[in-house]
Amino acid sequence: MAQWAKIEERRARQRLRLQLEAIRQTVNAAEAVDDLEVHPARHRRNAIWLY
Repeated sequence: MAQWAKIEERRARQRLRLQLEAIRQTVNAAEAVDDLEVHPARHRRNAIWLY
């Protein structure tokens, strides 16, 4: 019985570790989006814009 409990605890810890890793990746991805530079819109009526 004790061996079964150890196995179940190890599996629960592995699941928790995977869930925390997924959360960490989501947070890091959200922070990476904040780092993107968004340029203001350039309206191109009657003009040629060169970059």
